[in-house]
Amino acid sequence: MDRVRLGRALGFGARAAAKTLAQAADAAMSPNPNATKQTQAPTASQLASTPAQRAGNVVTATGRMGRAVLEPVKRHSRELWLQITGSFFALLACSMAGGMWAIRVAVRSAFQNAQTNHTALWSQDLLKFYLAAAAFLMFAYFAVSNFIRAGRSSSKHRTGNR
Repeated sequence: MDRVRLGRALGFGARAAAKTLAQAADAAMSPNPNATKQTQAPTASQLASTPAQRAGNVVTATGRMGRAVLEPVKRHSRELWLQITGSFFALLACSMAGGMWAIRVAVRSAFQNAQTNHTALWSQDLLKFYLAAAAFLMFAYFAVSNFIRAGRSSSKHRTGNR
């Protein structure tokens, strides 16, 4: 199919969809023709409510307002907490990486000595290196997972899934 025919077909389809959408909107806004007509206006006694009903309405409205205000605050504070703890874990991971870097010369010589003496793999410097490497991996994982969770939480609510 060439571009001209494709453009005409797409244009015709878009116009038909727009007309259908406009008709559906008009039909949704028009009053129901099958509904019974109410000829009497409500009386003053029907409009007046008791103080207990008004108090119930106030309590209900207050609860809804509280949920409307507190839900976003709760969500954003959770995201902020995840980001703060992720930053803290990232700082700890950087500290462990710095410790690993500080003993790199001793570790390199210990690995070279391990070719002849296998007990050199358990020297004091290598044990420090192993511990720092394990702590680095653990804190790096915690930092990355916290930022991923915060990103998922914020993107889930930005897409309109409310």
